[in-house]
Amino acid sequence: MRNIDPAPIADIANNSICLSLGWSGDMEAARSRANEAKTGANIAYFVPREGSVITVDMLSIPARCAASPQRRNMDELLDAGGRDGRPSRTYIHYPNWYSASLPLVQASVKNDDAVYPDQATLARLISPKTVPLDYSRLLLGSGHGFVRGN
Repeated sequence: MRNIDPAPIADIANNSICLSLGWSGDMEAARSRANEAKTGANIAYFVPREGSVITVDMLSIPARCAASPQRRNMDELLDAGGRDGRPSRTYIHYPNWYSASLPLVQASVKNDDAVYPDQATLARLISPKTVPLDYSRLLLGSGHGFVRGN
């Protein structure tokens, strides 16, 4: 093992490493950057046959912030027209399970099993269990020590 990097996007995109454990969004960002830079990196990712934990990202903007620049950015991201006239899901390669929007998603993204897993893959995903706060802190501390080499 050479290094532990919490965000190895650049190393993956530059073809500097050959194996990484990471989040799908980071892998998609690396794949996109590799394609843009024509690095020759062939980036693929998958859920192991044993399964994996599923996580869901969520973002909320309080109603009092309705006119904020952040709200306008979110509106653009969620808008079916998205950036440059492309649906936002095509641009960022994050799945959107709002079925009414799927016809607007570019076929190459919608048909990518890494972005929109098939039913067999979804069946192997499990929801994480809630753990007591003290245990969660212990795990977090252990992870930090591992990264530091302690």
